[in-house]
Amino acid sequence: MGGEHPDTNDTISVLGDVFLRLGQPSTALECYERALESARLAADFWLEAGLLNRLASCYRRLGDLSQAAVFYQQALELARKNENHAAETEALVRLGTCLRRQGGIEDGIACYREALSLSEQFNQPIAQIDALLALGLALATLGEDESAFAMYTQAAHKATESSDYWGLLASFNRSAVLCLDRKEVETALKWCEYAEEYVPSIDEFETKSELRLNRAMLELAREKPQDALAAIEQATLNDEPYILHRILIVRSITLLLLGQSDEARSDFMSTLRRADELIALAPRNVEAYDIRGLALCGLALLEGPEHITEARSAFAQARAISRAPGLVRTAGRLLENLLKVDVHGHLMQMPDALSGE
Repeated sequence: MGGEHPDTNDTISVLGDVFLRLGQPSTALECYERALESARLAADFWLEAGLLNRLASCYRRLGDLSQAAVFYQQALELARKNENHAAETEALVRLGTCLRRQGGIEDGIACYREALSLSEQFNQPIAQIDALLALGLALATLGEDESAFAMYTQAAHKATESSDYWGLLASFNRSAVLCLDRKEVETALKWCEYAEEYVPSIDEFETKSELRLNRAMLELAREKPQDALAAIEQATLNDEPYILHRILIVRSITLLLLGQSDEARSDFMSTLRRADELIALAPRNVEAYDIRGLALCGLALLEGPEHITEARSAFAQARAISRAPGLVRTAGRLLENLLKVDVHGHLMQMPDALSGE
């Protein structure tokens, strides 16, 4: 493998890109590891930095945020040393996301702002869109909604100028999520429909899965669980591991609202297992703790209050990592759906537990 011809190495790397776009990060990882070995033997530092970013993205998509951050940091250092600005901006955005998802929101924002500055300085429109979207999401996590909307709007304008359909879909989808978090349901629906217009132009499973997942949550807010189930099943078909825990919790809640108790119980258990896997990989994955708590709340409705103490503990662990209002707001939106069917009042104190009060 180490003696592969450069053209073969490039083919392996491209094959990894295909697998990653198709939502198969484990297979992509194998391709990138082979290509990385060859790049290092050839002392091709530019290619090595790009492959380190791709390798890290596989770990990120598999939920191993800790390992992903290690490789993004390696890519960043190598890119800076060799003035590889494209790899540098990519590493900064992705490293920022790993930090943000483990409670380091301000550190993530610092990475995004540096990436944005670099992308503007070296005229990298696609990287600029990526940085704007990431910065907007981080600001929304902090509850700075107007600033987040401004970032999404800038990203959409830049995507229009660049004919970047992924950027348009992502900016509209992020706007829809933020409106939904603010309980502006009809406005969220408008943004979601705008985003859906670009689905045929996108071949990247992660983005499409996120859009369908968000459409499902929107239909829950519209009190249309059957439509929510149809949307979440589309997301499940893509089997994107990066957001599998979110897909599972939304499907669990939807099935519960539809009165399909056995199916809901099975999905809540699957959600719990996936959350535990993510926590084992990255012990500061704040979203995984919140989703663990939500799954236990669902089981409490189906099996009894013996799950409440553990749910409260999961929420406490999440808030020990981050009390960012956007995180609480998003998890709270899902908890509201569980409260609708809490006929015995098992979850009465869970909103306070979730917020850390």
